[in-house]
Amino acid sequence: FFFFFFFFFFFFFFFFFFFFFYLNSTPHIFIQSLHIAFASKIRYNTHVISLLHIEKH
Repeated sequence: FFFFFFFFFFFFFFFFFFFFFYLNSTPHIFIQSLHIAFASKIRYNTHVISLLHIEKH
């Protein structure tokens, strides 16, 4: 679980810098897309963790 959290944090940090440099002139769209990516990434991580939990038992 700690490994998944660390990987998610690193991926989110990379996405933050990428969106910051790519959407520098549009902060509103930058924040909105960042929020959408953050929510979808959390949903994807919980889905993967639940699948691993089901496979383990």
